[in-house]
Amino acid sequence: MGKSQSITRDMKIKILSYSPTLRKENQGKDAAPEDPLVRVEVTGPGPQTRTFLVLARFTGVLVNEKNGDIIPQGEMGLPFLWFHSPDVRRGNEKTVRGVLQFVQMTDGRLAYRAYSQREKGFTVEKTGAVAVGDADIDIWGKMEWKFRIMESLPQAKEEDRFLPASIQPGKETEEDRARFPAVLRGRLKVGTSAKEFWLVKGGSQTVEVDKRSFTIEYKQKEKKLPFEIKLERAEQTVDPGTRAAATYTSYVRLYDKEQKIDGEAKEITMNQPLEHRGYKFYQSSYNFLGTFDASGKPVSVSGFTVGADPGLELKYLGSVFLALGIFTMFYMRASFFKAKPKATLPPGAQQMARRRPLAPV
Repeated sequence: MGKSQSITRDMKIKILSYSPTLRKENQGKDAAPEDPLVRVEVTGPGPQTRTFLVLARFTGVLVNEKNGDIIPQGEMGLPFLWFHSPDVRRGNEKTVRGVLQFVQMTDGRLAYRAYSQREKGFTVEKTGAVAVGDADIDIWGKMEWKFRIMESLPQAKEEDRFLPASIQPGKETEEDRARFPAVLRGRLKVGTSAKEFWLVKGGSQTVEVDKRSFTIEYKQKEKKLPFEIKLERAEQTVDPGTRAAATYTSYVRLYDKEQKIDGEAKEITMNQPLEHRGYKFYQSSYNFLGTFDASGKPVSVSGFTVGADPGLELKYLGSVFLALGIFTMFYMRASFFKAKPKATLPPGAQQMARRRPLAPV
């Protein structure tokens, strides 16, 4: 408090005062921190000096004390300033039972601070210095948690970093696909120069090698259809008395120059796909984008799944052969395995067969 700190070569900052709330009637020394703030003085660049309010619960902006202007963080040549809320569980008091914080000190060392729910309430439990490679440190009391610093990057720069996920290909869930997108790692070589890169599926990246730029994309294979469809409108119906979606319907226009179709009206529903030239368009989704057009109507996206089966005729031919095989099997069985007439014995032999004594057991 009251001590100037140089934050750049031509800029200094000083904390002038602290207040537990914006409301003057509640600014007593022991007032509860309803919306705490600090007054800071920024000097530079040059001789100019300005005073700002930094609010703990209104982050991302500074308030100019002189005229009350709200300034987004990082604008007008100002530094980024945050005042951490005294209650780190703000808004999650009932669910958050422990908090772990780290700070990097000016000499490069790390320190930690652990909060937990104790007999006296939610308070600081343990603090101390910590370094990469240290043994596990116990925190959060009866919950029996431990932590260890695996890696520290004091001068890290923002860039994508990819780590493998333990997921078996082909057995991913929808949640897995959303959390763990597919990526590839490649190497682009030009002459004797080479550069490795990572690329997320569905994205593109510019890679510079040997003073030349290359745009690389990783996308699904695309196929241009020999015709076009245009969405006119779409609607969603719900089950009576609920908001649960019952079905989606899209009204489209079909255009096919080769077949001289110019804007033929078609409907696509969940149970009635559009079939044309061996392709089937299934209604798969309908999502409101959360915005409205100039006339005030909601804007939504109607999603289709397109399928094509070029081997369908072979499947039908196989089914015909299967039916013929089953019919032939039963027909041949009926002709080859007919019951044969029983052979008759001469009269004398029949009498001898009836009189033959049973063999002893």
